[in-house]
Amino acid sequence: MIFAEGTILKPKSLFSLYNHRTYVPIGNVVSLIETWYQQNAKIMFCTSRRGKQAEEIASLLKNYGFAGSKLYFREKKGKNIKT
Repeated sequence: MIFAEGTILKPKSLFSLYNHRTYVPIGNVVSLIETWYQQNAKIMFCTSRRGKQAEEIASLLKNYGFAGSKLYFREKKGKNIKT
């Protein structure tokens, strides 16, 4: 399980810290995680975000090509998994 913000994604600049849609991958993390995935590692991500912000993080992970199967996030009423 890999925490998304600050571990594999970062803001483009300090000014975009709260604009999650502008986050970018850190270094070569996409290819590193792909290597783990090809070695049959089960990759899951987690975020402290909720609702729409969690959806934005999920979209970023998909758009940048991160290998993985689930994003765990905080949500009301017991929902906590986005596949």
